[in-house]
Amino acid sequence: MQMDQRNNHLSIVSGCLCILLGAVVLYGWHTQFLPLIQIHSSFVPMQYNTALGFLLCGLGLIFLNFKKNIISVVLGSLVSIVGAINLAQYIWGINTGLDELFMRHYIQVKTSHPGRMAPNTALCFLLSGVALALNHKIHKKIKTITTAITLETLGAIVTGLGLVALAGYIFDLESTYGWGNLTRMAVHTAIGFIILGVGLIIFAAPIIAQYPSPCFPVFIAVGLLIVSFSFWKALNVEEEKNAENLMRQEVDHIKSLLNHIIGQDILSLERVKLRWENRLYSDKEKWLQDTRSYAKDKEELLAVEWVDKNYIVRWIEPLEGNESAQNLDLSFEENRKKTLDFAKSSGVTQLTDIIEFVQGGLGFLSASPIFVEGKFEGFILGVFEVDKLLTPYTPSQKLRGITIQYFNLKDQPEEVFKHKSSNQRRYQTGVGYRGINFGMFVVFEDKFFSTEKSRFSHVIGLSGVLLSIFFSLFVYFNRKSKFHSDNLAQLADERNEMNVEVRNLYNRLENVLEEERKYIAREIHDELGQTLTAIKLDLTWLEKRINVSEPPILDKIKSIYSHLEDSLETVRRVSTELRPQVLDVMGFCEALQWQAEKFMVNTNIKYKLNIEPEGIRLQPELSTDLFRIFQEALTNISRHSQASHVTIGFVENKTAYELCVKDDGVGIDGSRIGHSNSLGLMGMRERALIWKGHVEIKGVVGEGTQLKVKIPKLNNDK
Repeated sequence: MQMDQRNNHLSIVSGCLCILLGAVVLYGWHTQFLPLIQIHSSFVPMQYNTALGFLLCGLGLIFLNFKKNIISVVLGSLVSIVGAINLAQYIWGINTGLDELFMRHYIQVKTSHPGRMAPNTALCFLLSGVALALNHKIHKKIKTITTAITLETLGAIVTGLGLVALAGYIFDLESTYGWGNLTRMAVHTAIGFIILGVGLIIFAAPIIAQYPSPCFPVFIAVGLLIVSFSFWKALNVEEEKNAENLMRQEVDHIKSLLNHIIGQDILSLERVKLRWENRLYSDKEKWLQDTRSYAKDKEELLAVEWVDKNYIVRWIEPLEGNESAQNLDLSFEENRKKTLDFAKSSGVTQLTDIIEFVQGGLGFLSASPIFVEGKFEGFILGVFEVDKLLTPYTPSQKLRGITIQYFNLKDQPEEVFKHKSSNQRRYQTGVGYRGINFGMFVVFEDKFFSTEKSRFSHVIGLSGVLLSIFFSLFVYFNRKSKFHSDNLAQLADERNEMNVEVRNLYNRLENVLEEERKYIAREIHDELGQTLTAIKLDLTWLEKRINVSEPPILDKIKSIYSHLEDSLETVRRVSTELRPQVLDVMGFCEALQWQAEKFMVNTNIKYKLNIEPEGIRLQPELSTDLFRIFQEALTNISRHSQASHVTIGFVENKTAYELCVKDDGVGIDGSRIGHSNSLGLMGMRERALIWKGHVEIKGVVGEGTQLKVKIPKLNNDK
């Protein structure tokens, strides 16, 4: 009961904290006090509807604890409807107007739709609302245990989602509190859901605990699975982002390398132009010899050409493979002619767009105009094949798992990632250099990411599943063990209560028996003894008044006297055995002395008695019980010990009375001390337990037996 009340109080505290959180954020929206809405300027704000949801959930949780069923169901239904509407808006891309129904939002950090709560926030409110609405089944006793487990599980899911989001803020894993590019969950929203989920779990816990047998902790399994799955998914997303960043860096490096190569190639051809202008070429053969080294060293350089002032290709190096370009009029195609005209008019090297070469292939031309002493003498034309720009780097790129494909384009494409298959990724981008544009597909195989890939996410996922199974089973078996131990404890308590009742009954029976003994002893002693005495007196009177001289009659009279004396002795003996008068008249110590003397007379076993201090007085009931224990001890000594001497001690100290009886006989066997057939010993213990005392029996074979009875003095009522 106390545990239930404590759980109830904790659940109410959770509801109050949710109300406080919602109210504070609502106040922040209305007063434009940003720190209440947005804990940090880089964090997403808690939306107005989210704060309103916490307010309603907190009220619902409090009413749930106070068994206000209708109010709790209405609030829970309202919250779940709001959550469902927000999820529907994300799924079907609709706008119901709910987002800014109550407040126009002026903070939109990491918010995909102004005023709209995050999808994970909407899911948490949907589950929390359903949990609050389920309480009517609990109070109406409809599938109580199933409903309570469902409520506890929903609370665990809400708590798990909140914990994952909060951990995302702590470890900078944005994908844990934000799904895709949609609105993110605020950090104080995550804290609020942890509080709300724990409140639901705490409310359901005592209901489940009342079930006759322990239940499997579904909420722990589900909660841990939600946390581990969310972290696994978040780590996969982060790994994917890292892969995209790695691809982007590699593509940027490739683009930079391409620009550098093209720039160096153009500079090389401009040096050829400068040699021409400086009259370093005396004839065609000199020019061909110089340009041959350029064409040989640069695989991407398909040909170096001299184009005359009429735009006709005259010289080509190498000629082999480029025969179709010999004497070609470049003005036949608008792109080429436009580039040549612009180079001639500007006096600087110009590049064409990506073109199809007449000799085959895809590439571009560079045209460097030649002016000798102000006179135009044509162009040094470079023919570059795009596919061979990175030929020197291709082997190392293939070893790293990179393949590059080029394509023609007019406009710069958007940079996009495409998954071609499960073992490779494609990155599409455009390369631009001084007016030329061409597209590039960079294909990355898995081995490119082998050094960057981590199996940590898989370890987290697998560990989470195993941990959820292990911990759930651990809690389940712990509950089961506790359930059985509680049952055993309950049975033990019941047994103890029965023992107390039996002991009380035994005490009552002993009291009744002592009273009956006292009564019978008194009746025998008083009534029967007086009657026999009266008969003896009457017989004496008759003997004096009747002159009897005949021997047979005298013998008969003597016989009658003898029988009367024996009867009176029997009356005294039976009366004393039933209840010694010395115990009632003189007290326990004198009764102890009397019983010891009688024992010595009957058994010839000597004794030594020590009482400290003298004159000890006990209450009558205690005197009776201790005397009966003493009698039973002497009886056992006479029957079993074969002793010749007995030492008896009775001591009173500040805390207890101690009676000790020790003999020098054969000694009791230890196995007989606690044996169920030792009724005499059991009777001693029961008499001592009545007074909260105990009996201690020690025996050493061949040395004797010691019995010690200790009865506490303080606060001792029979």
